[in-house]
Amino acid sequence: MKKTKYLILLALSIFVGCSPLKITPIHKGETIEKPGIVFYLPQTEINIIINLEKQNHIAGQFSREAQNLLPIKQKNSMPQWKITNIQLQPAGQPDSSHCYLLQPGKKVSSVQLNDQNILLGINTDTKQEQQSTSAGINNFSPEQQLPDYNNYFIKKNTRDIIDTIYTTVKRDSISYTKRSFVKKEMAKDKTDYANDIYKYLIKTRKRKFRIIAAMNDSSGNAESIKIRIQHLDSLEKSLKELITGKNIATPYTQDFHFLPSPANLTDTLAYFSNIYGINNHSGKPIIIKIIPMEKFTTGFSAKTKGKGLIYRIPQEVTVRLFFGNELVIEKQMAIAQMGQTLELPANILRNKNTSISYNPLTGKINNISNNK
Repeated sequence: MKKTKYLILLALSIFVGCSPLKITPIHKGETIEKPGIVFYLPQTEINIIINLEKQNHIAGQFSREAQNLLPIKQKNSMPQWKITNIQLQPAGQPDSSHCYLLQPGKKVSSVQLNDQNILLGINTDTKQEQQSTSAGINNFSPEQQLPDYNNYFIKKNTRDIIDTIYTTVKRDSISYTKRSFVKKEMAKDKTDYANDIYKYLIKTRKRKFRIIAAMNDSSGNAESIKIRIQHLDSLEKSLKELITGKNIATPYTQDFHFLPSPANLTDTLAYFSNIYGINNHSGKPIIIKIIPMEKFTTGFSAKTKGKGLIYRIPQEVTVRLFFGNELVIEKQMAIAQMGQTLELPANILRNKNTSISYNPLTGKINNISNNK
């Protein structure tokens, strides 16, 4: 009987001594007294990246003087905002409520962590995959200038006028007033410039029309005609901007972060207005909603015992983004912290050629392989 007990204890000591690793939960405020590797399971954060465009209207240099020349309506100078693109991207963040101390055994050759101490793999040789960085906010707008009137067609800065001069002529005892006409030059004002622009704009349009009308009958080079029309289009646009002004579009990017949980499935991120853009008070609310999909049941215990390989089975959800009552984007994702935390027996690594890789976004096991 004593011999049997001795053999059992010996076998248990050999089993424990050959244990490839040990994983112990670390609770908040707890002091780590044993050597090992500290790692986290990830929690899934949702990044909402909204690309916007701010449009400002700048009046032309001669808009006021040209109002009677073209049917120009003064546009509202108030900036106008519009959304150009929306992205929903998951990102893995360390979950402080799931922190562990890993003590590798003899069968563990390497442990891979990312720069946030999230477990990536055991006995794996794959290089760490960097998570895609979120787009930053770009509020830089280069200085915009209207085209210079003198760069296009100006012949001179003066205009000719005919002035009438009266002189008194004395002949014998008789004097009379003589009228004569003198050609003079006067500096042009902005109204004169606006008239010149208008005339040159009409001339450019007529020239372009003649080229387009003769394209079918022309035996010349089609590519050459196309280039001429492009130059006339560019000139027409620049001249028109001197009269009507132009719209300047400036890109912006706004990044929001949402950490879902069973108790936090919806949130109002901000408001959007065509006048104020994204703000905290005015316009349509930007609302994110998480809709969990149907869960499955498992016979595994969800309570970790500190003796096995910790991993997660994430919860599949549908993420919806609303502008007011309008659904603008919908995407399916896996959320780590809304799923289950389970473990595998540590003796799965008893063979030193066995490797395990983890998903850095959800903490699930991606692959278990034997590299022999």
